[in-house]
Amino acid sequence: MKKWIDEHRSEFDEEFNADRVWLGIREELKPQGKVVSVRAVWQWSAVAAVAVLIALTVMFRLLSHQEPVLAEDKQPQIRPVELSEMGGELAEVEGYYVSQVNLYMSELQNFEVDEDMLSELEILKTEFETLKQELGRGVDKERIIEAMIDNYRFRLEILENMLEELKEKSHEKKNTLA
Repeated sequence: MKKWIDEHRSEFDEEFNADRVWLGIREELKPQGKVVSVRAVWQWSAVAAVAVLIALTVMFRLLSHQEPVLAEDKQPQIRPVELSEMGGELAEVEGYYVSQVNLYMSELQNFEVDEDMLSELEILKTEFETLKQELGRGVDKERIIEAMIDNYRFRLEILENMLEELKEKSHEKKNTLA
C-alpha cells in the first residue's frame, strides 16, 4: 500500500490545494463586527467626561447654596420621662422614693457631710437623668424602669449608710465629751 501511495502522491497533491484551504480559513476568521477607530473612542470619552463635569458642577452649586444642618439638629429631640408619667403604680413608687430621698437629705443637713460622700449620690443622680433620657426614646422600657427604681434604691441605701455613720460619729463625740 505504501508503494501505491508513493506512486500516486502527485494525484493527492492536486486534489488537496493548501493555498485554497488556508484562504478558506482566513475567510472564516475575519472579524464580523464593526471596526471602531481609536479616534471615535476618544471622542466619546471626552463627551462623557464633559457630561460628568457638568453634572458635578451643578450638584456642587446646588449643595453649596443650602444652609448647613448640624448633626445635632437632625437628631430627634428626646424629652426626659419621669416615672410618674408612666402611670399609676409607677407614680406611687416614684413618689415614695422621692419623699424618702428628700427626707434623708434633710436629715443630712444636720451633720457635717464630706463632699466625697456626696459624690456617689451625684453619680447616681447623673445616671438617673440618663435613664430618663433613655426612657424617652421608648426602647426597652421595662428594663429602664427597673434600672430607675434600682437607682432610687441605691441612693436610699447610700443615704441610710451615710446617716448611720454620721449618727455613730456624733454619738461617739457626745460620749467622749461627757
